Amino acid sequence: HVPHVPHVPHVPHLLHVPHGTRRIRATRRTMSLHSRSRGYGSYAYVVGPILLGNLVVPPLDGSALAQIHHPLGELLRQVHEEVIRVWPMHVIRKHMVFSEHAMKKGREYTALSHMFIHADLAHLFNNCLSLAVTGYNVFSHFGYLSFYTVFFGGGIYAAVHKSTRQMQFMNQTKLPESAQSALEHLPSHAPTWLSSWLGGSDGGG
Repeated sequence: HVPHVPHVPHVPHLLHVPHGTRRIRATRRTMSLHSRSRGYGSYAYVVGPILLGNLVVPPLDGSALAQIHHPLGELLRQVHEEVIRVWPMHVIRKHMVFSEHAMKKGREYTALSHMFIHADLAHLFNNCLSLAVTGYNVFSHFGYLSFYTVFFGGGIYAAVHKSTRQMQFMNQTKLPESAQSALEHLPSHAPTWLSSWLGGSDGGG
């Protein structure tokens, strides 16, 4: 025996949701999820590995780090010492500093690796702070793919621009071949300020 189900009258104003209202609710829900996916927490996962890579690589001139009497400074100094023990500074210069000489030797990857090496501690901290602060605007508006594109694309452009500027300087001065050869090798043995001025030894933007 099937029990009798009483008839429930149709109430349009309670059961029916207009199509436009459903669209507005769906849009709000999508915007809420979109804003959460591009919040500060998500940005930390995106920018964190880049900042860590910058901090782990010892700067070309790390003497100022010994003057920082803070647990974090001590930790960073120990990390740099361990990195240098495994990968000496002359090896870091060879494989991370971008220059025309490095390109001629087949080290094209230095167009990217130069972004993680810096002239000194001030250069390192300034770049990390600028990246952390200004990079969030790109990430929050365009997403992580655009953030990585701008970061690495800008680094490659800066390397090519510096190389072009150095070549123009050498061509305009019409230096002898011996002097030009010395300039090409500067990033591997020149003082930091001189290599930086010629655009071959500083990195990270």
